[in-house]
Amino acid sequence: MVLKVVDIVKDSYSTLFRNRTVLAYVVITAVISSILVSSVTSLVGISPGVASASSLAAVHANLALLVAMVVVGFLVSVFFAGAVLTAAQAGWKGGFADAARNSLSRYLSLLGADLLSAVIIAVPFVAFYVFGLLVLFSSVSFVSVIPFIFGILLILVGVMLLALLGVRFSISLVGAINGNMRAVQSVKHSWQATKGSYWRVFAILLVIGIVMLVIGDGLAIALRTLDLSAIGYFVLAILGGAGSVAIVRVYEALPR
Repeated sequence: MVLKVVDIVKDSYSTLFRNRTVLAYVVITAVISSILVSSVTSLVGISPGVASASSLAAVHANLALLVAMVVVGFLVSVFFAGAVLTAAQAGWKGGFADAARNSLSRYLSLLGADLLSAVIIAVPFVAFYVFGLLVLFSSVSFVSVIPFIFGILLILVGVMLLALLGVRFSISLVGAINGNMRAVQSVKHSWQATKGSYWRVFAILLVIGIVMLVIGDGLAIALRTLDLSAIGYFVLAILGGAGSVAIVRVYEALPR
């Protein structure tokens, strides 16, 4: 099967809105994400006020709650991601409960693949990006422009590594949930399977990302004056479901 960018993008949106199980799980995920984001924003925005023992205790309690919410939110999101990836399979005949059961049965492999691929993608990016920023800011104290240029180059390398590794490990979760692979095996498979198809996979994810930004962020900006920007972010989360379907189609099209 050949990776056809336009066909996969079209099929991703078609599946998102026609497959009731996929759409249901994507909507639930979007609702949970909206609630989590608003809750985290509320907690972060709380001012400690006067520095007293009681106010410091309240800040510590809020930080603990914030961390707990983020961790629980991540663990729950992995489960829903597994359900979406399960139901998005070509020819899937199961229902809502079937997708949930499959996600639960493969949860540990799915969680491991998610964490492992995230670490592999994030560590090089953060290392180059942060070091580049430090060099860039330090260049202010130098007469020469060499530190400034070096800092920019380091940041660009970080961004390029993010794009490269993000695409090469994009189907790690699909292998763990739909391919019955263990976490390490699914990550290795993603790296090997996407070899030679980088630009097509990149184009698919880029198109879906642009649609998300134009429609989702566009709505958020347009509705901001009416204090309804949350609707735009909700739509953005819904459209993000097409990305989940797309990586399933990519996994199905690439050799295993």
